[in-house]
Parts: sequence; C-alpha cells; structure tokens
Amino acid sequence: MYNVNWDLETNGIVLTSESKNTLIVSPRPVFFEELELLGFNEFWKYPHTKEPLLWRTGRRYYYKGTMVAEAKGGGIYERPRIELTDAGKGLGLEPVKLQAMLEKNKEQLEVLENEAIDFVNHIYKRYKGKVSAFVVSFSAGKDSQVILDIVSKVIPPEDYFVIFTDTTMEIPPTYEAFEETKRKYRETYPELKFYTARNWKPAEATWKEFGPPSRLLRWCCSVHKSAPMIRLVREIVGRNDGVRIVVFDGVREEESTRRKGYSRLAENVKHFTQINAEVIKRWTTTEVYTYILARELPLNTAYRLGLDRVGCSVCPFASQWTEYMIGRGYLETVKSFINQVEKTVESLGIEDKAEVRKYISEGNWKKRGGGEGVDTGKTRLDIIQKEEGQRFVLNDPGDRFEEWIKVLGPVRVASDNGKLEGDLLVSNRTLHFSVDKNTAGRAIVDIDGIKGDKLLLGRLNKVAYKSTYCAHCGVCEVECPTGALSVIPSVLVNTSKCIHCYSCLDFVEKGCLRAKSVATLVSQKEGGNTMSTLSGFGNYLTFGLRSEWLKDFMMKGNNWFSDNILGPKQVEAMLYWLRDAELIDSKRKTVTPFYEHLKGIFEKDELLAFELVWVNLFYNSAPVFWYLSRVPWGKAYSSNELKQMVENEGLTITKRTISNGIDGLFNTFEANQYLQKLGVVSVVRHDRERVALKMGTNDVHPAAVLYSLYRYAIRKGYYNLTVKELYNESNSAYGGPYVIFGVERQSLERLLRGMQEYYKGLVSVDLVADLDNIHLDPSVKDYKELLSENVDI
Repeated sequence: MYNVNWDLETNGIVLTSESKNTLIVSPRPVFFEELELLGFNEFWKYPHTKEPLLWRTGRRYYYKGTMVAEAKGGGIYERPRIELTDAGKGLGLEPVKLQAMLEKNKEQLEVLENEAIDFVNHIYKRYKGKVSAFVVSFSAGKDSQVILDIVSKVIPPEDYFVIFTDTTMEIPPTYEAFEETKRKYRETYPELKFYTARNWKPAEATWKEFGPPSRLLRWCCSVHKSAPMIRLVREIVGRNDGVRIVVFDGVREEESTRRKGYSRLAENVKHFTQINAEVIKRWTTTEVYTYILARELPLNTAYRLGLDRVGCSVCPFASQWTEYMIGRGYLETVKSFINQVEKTVESLGIEDKAEVRKYISEGNWKKRGGGEGVDTGKTRLDIIQKEEGQRFVLNDPGDRFEEWIKVLGPVRVASDNGKLEGDLLVSNRTLHFSVDKNTAGRAIVDIDGIKGDKLLLGRLNKVAYKSTYCAHCGVCEVECPTGALSVIPSVLVNTSKCIHCYSCLDFVEKGCLRAKSVATLVSQKEGGNTMSTLSGFGNYLTFGLRSEWLKDFMMKGNNWFSDNILGPKQVEAMLYWLRDAELIDSKRKTVTPFYEHLKGIFEKDELLAFELVWVNLFYNSAPVFWYLSRVPWGKAYSSNELKQMVENEGLTITKRTISNGIDGLFNTFEANQYLQKLGVVSVVRHDRERVALKMGTNDVHPAAVLYSLYRYAIRKGYYNLTVKELYNESNSAYGGPYVIFGVERQSLERLLRGMQEYYKGLVSVDLVADLDNIHLDPSVKDYKELLSENVDI
C-alpha cells in the first residue's frame, strides 16, 4: 500500500505515500543467520544480534541504502556464490536502529492496521450468524502471523478458531513457531481454540503413491492442505452437509501475478464451502516485516535463515534459492523427499548419479506431466471398447468398483460364484454390469448398453479410474455437498444421502487425483508418421519388444488385455509397441484388422509375421525409424554413442527421452528371437557396455519385401520405382527393403525376378542392360490389402 525509501539515519526503511524516487522492489530485513549460511563471514564482520543488519531485494544486499553484494547461482546441491561491490568490500556491519526506524513508521503502520481491522470487522458483521464458523488459516509464516494478530483485535475469541494445516512436509521452525504462537495467544485469549489439520497419511506415503508433485500435477495442496482442513471443520461444527465457513488467509497480490487477479473477498473460489477473505492482500513484504517487528509478533526463525517464504520443505514451485537454504538448514527434513525424487528420476532411465543430481538441480523433476518414473506396483487400468459397451480391467485396484458406481445412480448387485451381476439406473435407463474377481488381484468389469452416450461413458471411465487408483486421500470426499461419501479407510457411499451430482467425479481429470498423477494412456495414431521430430522417442520406458511378449499377444488377441503377466509399466510400454506395430487400436483397446490378417500368417510362419511387423515399426516407432534411417549398415555403436548421436541432432527431446528410446531399442535387439534369427542386428558386450552391430540380411521373405515396396511407394506417391532409388541415401526416410532390412542390391534384384512370377499383377520388373525398373499395381491404395485372403503371400 505504501512505497519504500531507504532511511540512512537508521540503516532502515521508511514507508511513504510519495511515488517519486522510491524503491521498485520492496526490501526485506536480513539477519546474521542468513549471512552465516551463505558464507558472508569470510568477507564481513558483524554482530550476532536480534535486530536485522541490512536489507535484501531479490538476491541483492543493501547496507545504508547502498548495494554491497549479490548472491548468484546456487541450488539444491550448490551454494550461491557471493559477489561484493566495491562498497561492500571489508565491511563492518552495525545493526539496524530498529526502535528509531519503527517510530518513523508508526503512523503508516497504524493506517495499515486500521484498514485491515475495518475489513475484518465488515466481514464479521456481514457473515455472523450466516456461516458455520470463522477460521484463521495459519501456516506459521509471516503473513498468517499478521492475519491472526488483526483478527484477534476484532472478533471475540469464542467466535473463531485457528487451524494450522500440517502437511508433514514442514520444516522444524514452523512447528516451533506454531507452538510459540499458541502459548502467546492462550495467555491473552484462553477461550481461543487452536487445531491442527493433517491428512491421515504422512506425505512420505503419498509421495510414493502419487509420485513427486510437479508444477503440472500439484496434487499435494489438495491432499495435504485443502481436504484435511475441510474435514476438520466438518468435525468441529458437527456436520458434513451445508457447512459454510469464512476463512481469513494471508494471500498477498505482491507474491505472484496470478494472485493479483484474486478478489479480496471470494466465495466458492477455492472450495464451495469457503468464503475467502484476504485481509492483507495489498500489503508489501516490507510492510509485513515492519508490522511484525513493531508488534513483536513471533517470527518463524526460517526467515532469519534467509527463506523468503515458509511452506513445504520440498515444493515444485520453490526457487533454487529456497532449495539451497532448506537443504543446508534442514537436511534431515528434506532427505526422504529428495530420495523419492531421485528414485523417480532413476526410473526414467537416468542411472548416473551425477546426471541424476543435474536433472534435479535443473528443476526437470518439477515438469512431470504424467506417470513417467512413478512406480505404481501392479496397479493399472485398461479400458477396452466393445461393440455395445465397455470393459475395464482393474489390476490391483485400490477399492471396489461396485461401491464407486453407486455415485452414478441406484444400483442392485447380486453375487454368483465370485462374480457380481448388477444393474445401474442412470440417465433414465438401466445398464447391466458384471464384476469378475475370480483372478487374484484383478477385477474385470463389463458394462453393456452405453454405445453413443459419451457423457455417461466418460463418467463410467472416471469410476473405473477411481476404483483402480484410489489411495483414500480424502479429496473427493470433501467435494461431496451432502456428506454421502466416505473414503477413509475405505470407500462407502451412503445411498440415502447421495444425490448423484457427480461432484466427486467431475472435480478433476480422470475423476481421481492419483489417477491424474500416475496413469498414462497410449493414444492411437495413424501409421506412416514422417518421424521428423522423433515424437514418442521415449514411449517404451526402456522396455524392448520381447518375442515372448509378442507371441503371447498374437495367440490371445483381445483377451491379452485382461490376461497377461506383465507389470503395469511393461504393459504400458507393450501397448506402445503394439500400437506402433499397427496391431492394436489403443483407444478402443482392441486388435486391428491388420492383426486379424497377420494372425493367420503368424500361425503358419512366425518369422514372416515379424518381418511385416518390423516394416510397420519403421514407419511408426521413433527409435526404430531413427536407427534404421540414420545408422549405416555394417557399423557398430555402443548405446552411449547412439544416445549422443540422437542428442547431436538438436531435436527438442530430453536426454531422459533419448535414453529411454535407445535402451528400449537395445533391449529389443537382445530379447527378440525373431530379430536375432532374421540377422538384422547383433548385440555384443564390450567393456561392460552393449554394442549393436547393424549387419543387415539378404534372407528376407519375398512377401515382406513386397510389403515394404508398397509402403515405400504409397509414401512416395508413385508406383513406378527404380532399384537405384531404393539405395539412395536421400530416400532413407521412405523405407524400402534396403533401409529396413539391409538387403544388398544383387540379392534384391534376384528376389524381384522371382517375385514377378509369384506375385503376378502386383509387381513386374525390367532388369536388363541399364534398366532397373520396378512396376507396382497403382490400384493398391492401402498396403494392408496385401495381407488379404486374395493375395497369397
């Protein structure tokens, strides 16, 4: 509300209404503890006093109005370096003349205080008797200390209470500040009640279930702040429905551009139960500190250490400055969370410890947008579209589908030999469903009669996600307006209270915070991508296309989705392999017509079937495409060399993605017997490192050669080819038998002569004198036609 000027007389600041020649950024006081932590004692002499010694804006330090130093760099593993200005060399610091400074700001602080008191008084009179409770949201940070002080001067202590939300990720000074605050206020206001809200699960447990939070997946605030607070308020007021509270919080617009857009009084913004009143919305950091010092309020000692904001010890929104300060000051508190981040990074395929630390220090873990690197054990959901309905395969589900489905409408369920048969009344019709739990750790749900109803289908999908991934975090429970839903310790829907409003489903994508954080979907794409950006290079999560996995799928078809022995991450990777091989429609989770044609071939000749799959992978799999089109035949490269080659192309893909893709490729080379028998690539171990020799083979089935020629022609857009162009390096992105299999020219010509006799009408050649023409049938517009029953391959 005020501008700030330096006050040289006190080595402090003065709040002013003038706008000329004032500071652009509001400074905060700096205490000796911060200087000690950063190593300023190497350069300056200063007393260890309670009063501040100088001031800081951002990372620049000011003493008596002059910039004397700047802290640069630093991070979670690295101390910032100190650069002194000429004025800062050889300094001996004297404390701020605090009482004199506060006296100069006395009137300004009274104006700030009185305006805030008037606001609180207005809110109190407006909502008294109309809400269930008045609550001070207390974090033990500087802003909440000011809020509590002001509210205590307006509202009688019996008419409000204080809630400290313990995320179990707090640093020790926060707990100490909370206890000190309770002692202080209980001496003056014995009737004032202090409560602590916390999730029934500690953060260490939820981090393992949800994965580390990120800037895109900020599940932690809902799980460890909002939901526990609302649950506690409902317990305090003694009801689960119709609860309405006024929350006085410490949100200030100076802290972020987003917060500037907040209304000072906001109803139903953060939650339908809350009216949020932002008492000091327009206060600056300088004003907050000056008020605390003037009123002698408890100050969290973490601020003396140099923290600008006090909150969770590890946060995806924390600055590198904060990460260093907390890492140095409270290592034991953050250790378990950093270990969890490191495990997640290692699960992405980054094994080198130095690279892991670099990945974390650069903040890349904060960018997570899906379930990559998160170990969900055996838990996984597969959604399979059927002709008239939907099948859900819930692997190691968190709770019961037959309980969650009750939020959609009235349900009748009967049990028959371990299989549940039920009817759901929804959207003025009855849907039949079954839940088969005969397989240990797996539930197979079939629902019929929902074709065409996309809205209902979407909500059924959410029910399936909730049933699979439910960690009983309690977030969806507090979204229920009637108190019909209870999820702790297990899900229970009170059907007499449930009004089927779907609030517990529609509050978040997938209907479940954990599902949003850890679940990944394989989306369908058409074959024939040019791969110019190598999109999806890391999809396989280091898993290769093993021959036994492929054989199992070819034998089971659609049944494979609900009957396979792979782990969740292996299934995820395999789905991408199958999609890229054009064997499944990954949206519908059903086999493709290509699979139906290939199955008959596979039963007769497994190697030929794989050769056709290998052709498809060239056009759809980014790692396979890159390897076959970029690496020369006859060359051997280690996995690290190939990763460096991809990185050198300057594409917008991360090292992690590159590593996943190349590792998945090497694991395919090693674990796929079809590829080994074909002889395209050989892998050997050299000095503990895998080396792949791209050998090539002439022993390719003529049908696979024909198939690769048609795919080349369709990609090119013409059907009259030459043998020469197939060996032209400029055409390597289009495929063909040389690029995909390494077939030598003489061998190819020999194959072509035999093929024109066997595949009459589909291929003819002119291979005499200087002619090397290949003529294909231009009426074949879809390469899959070659696998039809009319073509004997």
